[in-house]
Amino acid sequence: MAAETSIFPMVSKHAKSRRITFSLPFLLAGLLLLNGCGEATANGESWYFYAGLLVLIAFIPLTVISYRGIRLPQKQEEYERIMERLAAADIEDSQTFAIIDEKYTAWDYFLPVTFVSLFSFIAFSILFRDNAEILLSGAQYYMGVGALNLTKGSLLAILMAILGAYVWSVQYIFRRLVTIDLPPGAYYSVGIRMVLSSFVSLIFFHFIIVLPAGEMIAGNYILDIFPDSALKHLLPVIAFFTGLFPQRALRAMADRLKFIAKRHPNAPPPMPLDLLEGISPYHKERFAELSIDNVQNLVKASLVELILKTPFKPRQLIDWILQGRLHLYFKDNVVKLRRAGIRTILGFRMIGDEDKLDALAATTGLEKAYLETVYDTIKGSVAITRLNKAKDCLHSI
Repeated sequence: MAAETSIFPMVSKHAKSRRITFSLPFLLAGLLLLNGCGEATANGESWYFYAGLLVLIAFIPLTVISYRGIRLPQKQEEYERIMERLAAADIEDSQTFAIIDEKYTAWDYFLPVTFVSLFSFIAFSILFRDNAEILLSGAQYYMGVGALNLTKGSLLAILMAILGAYVWSVQYIFRRLVTIDLPPGAYYSVGIRMVLSSFVSLIFFHFIIVLPAGEMIAGNYILDIFPDSALKHLLPVIAFFTGLFPQRALRAMADRLKFIAKRHPNAPPPMPLDLLEGISPYHKERFAELSIDNVQNLVKASLVELILKTPFKPRQLIDWILQGRLHLYFKDNVVKLRRAGIRTILGFRMIGDEDKLDALAATTGLEKAYLETVYDTIKGSVAITRLNKAKDCLHSI
């Protein structure tokens, strides 16, 4: 691929000075933390909490340095190899596909990384203060004599949610670093998740403490606020997992508030990406950055753009798209097809090409006319044929 069309930045003559400037705020934060360690030792407090805080905060900017200095050149080589094969096979109109400009500089990372680092610094400074009293005391921090201290309970809910969001973010960022897919948007996602988790946890805390004893949310006992109940000790755990999975806490509250969860009777059934085999929460988060929130969005996306903008292998993307096409045509009946050994639209078309729809109807219990209608619709599909060619072309990448 010609050098002028590369989407990856080359090291400029100003790169060194930019890296130094980019690192200054974090060096300053490190000096402040080291100063805090000195003051903690002088005051008789445990210095290792401040040292741990320094390690936690340093992780975020260090991943940027590692990504831009080491991992990004490897992404260039892999992308050029894939595009050469696609162009040779004349797939996805790769010759005329508009290259998307992703020439991120260090300054593009500055705002999200600074926000995440400072947000984490503030939260962990409160969580670790006074020898980490809030963190290590757990529910005892907000429990009074016969009554709950709602102010302390709210603070504990927020801080534990941020801790959970941070733990999730460490795994998320490291995963994307390894797969050479760490643009500034990843850090924006982390920052948004931390803010969202803290507020969701706060609202969830106030939502569950007003429930009568033994009340249920989404079919599970959450919290009993009577003083003699052991369930009230679960607040730190609930808040932590809310930070890990904020959307699940939102769904739990929405299920309880029926007027929010109510759907139109004629609305089509939702088709989340979870329906596809091999999709994990991390995959969903990555697709969400491209505004791909469901199966239909994934099926209609450009394969070349997905290869360009995501870290997933081409053959994995093609498999998900082919699974998605099967879901679009068969909806809930996909389960029956999977039991018969058919997991993608190509597998179904192969059954039709071999004139085995009668046997498939008998195996799955689906009407033959239904199967024939779908087969007639997809047997001449150019898009499916191109995906099949791409699968054969990129099988070794």
